[in-house]
Amino acid sequence: MNLDEVSVEIRPRRSWESIDLGFRLARANALPLWGAWLSVFVPVALSICVLCRDSPWLAAFLLWWFKPWFDRVALHVLSRAVFGATPRVRETLRALPGMFRKGAIAAVLHMRFDAARSLNLALWQLEELPWARWRQRVRLIESPVRRPAGWLTATCIYFEATLVAAIFALAYWMIPPALIDAAQAWWFTLGNQDELMTFGDVLAWMLAVCVVEPFYVAAGFGLYLNRRTELEAWDIEIAFRRIDKQRLDGTRKIAA
Repeated sequence: MNLDEVSVEIRPRRSWESIDLGFRLARANALPLWGAWLSVFVPVALSICVLCRDSPWLAAFLLWWFKPWFDRVALHVLSRAVFGATPRVRETLRALPGMFRKGAIAAVLHMRFDAARSLNLALWQLEELPWARWRQRVRLIESPVRRPAGWLTATCIYFEATLVAAIFALAYWMIPPALIDAAQAWWFTLGNQDELMTFGDVLAWMLAVCVVEPFYVAAGFGLYLNRRTELEAWDIEIAFRRIDKQRLDGTRKIAA
């Protein structure tokens, strides 16, 4: 990890500033981030929908349950982009096996309902600590920011629901009044009417996830970066390195 190549301003921030830093990092690297995310999520989601074609609710449940695995793709891109080495989509896909070395099983078992999972994901994937050290590290990292991380999770859930409602409303408003009854009949043919949902509902939710989830991972990564800055004084280290560089440059000029 070379702090001299960091692509964001390293300084202690408040929690909401750290979350905003993650959002800006996601926007700045939108093409490689969403390119890699969609390259993994879309084929897997479509495959699950085909396998569970008789149970739309089961397809939605499986995609929701395994979202922490898709998050690892987004974190891989962001963790390299912040140090000026943004990977291409092809490079990210080649690195897929290495993203699951630590914590992949725990992420979809007892850690699945962790409200701070966007923050703790970096501890699993980037630091690759053994279980005993990981528990100590989690307490150290998340102690002052667990509540903001939990609110981040809740806010993104609400935003997903809002996007789903907006997709339904937009689709409804675009249908001519004379075709509303026919459109509703077609919608329900996407799944059995006695099911809890149809594949149309699943598709709308998938679109919302594709928009929200990379931002969610980026915001959690922003919280993680800020805690590392506070604990390890990254801003001070960078300042000293710049002073040393200026001193050496001045020495070289005098010698020349």
